[in-house]
Amino acid sequence: MLTAHQVNQQKKYDEFRASILKESPTPCNLEVGDYVTFTNDYGVFFRRPRQVIGFDFADDSNRFIYTEGDAYWFPSSPEQLHKVEKTPTGCLLVRELTFLPMYEFENQLYEQQGWCRLVIESSLHCVWCNAERLELVTYCEGDVIWATALNEDMYESEIKRTIEFFNEC
Repeated sequence: MLTAHQVNQQKKYDEFRASILKESPTPCNLEVGDYVTFTNDYGVFFRRPRQVIGFDFADDSNRFIYTEGDAYWFPSSPEQLHKVEKTPTGCLLVRELTFLPMYEFENQLYEQQGWCRLVIESSLHCVWCNAERLELVTYCEGDVIWATALNEDMYESEIKRTIEFFNEC
């Protein structure tokens, strides 16, 4: 059951979403429903995809795109947002590079709750999964690929696809 505060916050969020534009009045390559990653003004990259929820008129800072999340009411500029790819199962795909060797990368994952090794091919190629976060992460010689599922069925399909890929190798 939700608290009165949570109900009030949800009402504010719903009212905000109803009040913003559903199409961008300023040309951009994003639409409501697209998933994006965010990089702030200081170059800090936020990997976890967020969904575009609406638009406003551009101001001097060129911030007019609203995304879900903690600061849904604070718009981003198109330069800060990058549309994510999708896997064949529909999972959201984000690519990164790391200079960490695989064992150090794995140790960082294990510091977070819920990660376990799914498959390993060598000391340079491994896949981990996290059922709580509905995520898979692939490490291959410093290339890191995060796959985020939107629901449990999508997550299970991505796990099956990954295992089938490794079985074919």
